[in-house]
Amino acid sequence: MDIPLAQGQGSRLNALQETRDAQESETLGRNSPDSILRVRSFESAYEVLLSLLYDVVRDRGTTAADLKFSLEVPAATLAKIAIKTKGKILFFNPAEVVAVEAHGNHVLLQRQSDSYSLRQSISIMEAHLKRYGFLRIHRSVLVNAAWVEEIQQSIRGDWLLRVSGTREYSVSRTYRKNLRCLAQSWIGTDLSVA
Repeated sequence: MDIPLAQGQGSRLNALQETRDAQESETLGRNSPDSILRVRSFESAYEVLLSLLYDVVRDRGTTAADLKFSLEVPAATLAKIAIKTKGKILFFNPAEVVAVEAHGNHVLLQRQSDSYSLRQSISIMEAHLKRYGFLRIHRSVLVNAAWVEEIQQSIRGDWLLRVSGTREYSVSRTYRKNLRCLAQSWIGTDLSVA
């Protein structure tokens, strides 16, 4: 539905549109992605990137709050952990780690074939490895849930956790509730560990 314009308003609107188009074409060279290659300082690069962001926001009709940029690389693409030991940095898949045991002010990171001693607290290791499926079963032990094969109750009433191979760990009363995290569903079991 066209609204009739008063005499002279049409020409003013056309003039405003032409001025806006001229300004946009002038700023296009300044705000184009290639213009970031011509910057001479971090501040000017920031200004160019900021103006590009505002252009994207304006073109999409969204607000800056609607855009959620994440500079982190997804964890799935970087499924490696790095440890520094004996003057070198080793990278390996966290799924290779069977358990982490505290020994004084060091931890022993155990893999199926070898182990590494690190000067780190067990609490810090727990915080780093929790997202990879590690859970705490004792004040000095973290285990990789993927390696757990069996849980059994000992004669004394304590719980023992067996990982792949023959290695067994006792589960302390404080951390028994974490055993529920070992399986997504428990079928036909009455695990009263809490």
